[in-house]
Amino acid sequence: MEYTTMQLSRLLGMNQMQIIHAAQTGIIEPVQDAKGRGSSRKYSENNMKQLKVMKILTACKIPLREIGDILKAWNDVDQLISKAEEFHALFCHLTSRST
Repeated sequence: MEYTTMQLSRLLGMNQMQIIHAAQTGIIEPVQDAKGRGSSRKYSENNMKQLKVMKILTACKIPLREIGDILKAWNDVDQLISKAEEFHALFCHLTSRST
């Protein structure tokens, strides 16, 4: 299945500009890039999973450049989502205790 930027924005609860920025900077690679005014990018199921990881890790204050490196280095995105969620839970626990 393919998604538009707007569809992913609604599904993931992300700003459309965050998704566009991820595509423009190479953090994710859409299955179809925008070809000009009025055209739209198309994203895969894998892109949606990558954006979910990006959303989780940005909440943990990890810079986008590092998130891009993580996404490129990790082949199993489903496993990466699980690890990112575990890291997020730990991050939230540690940061809530330090306040």
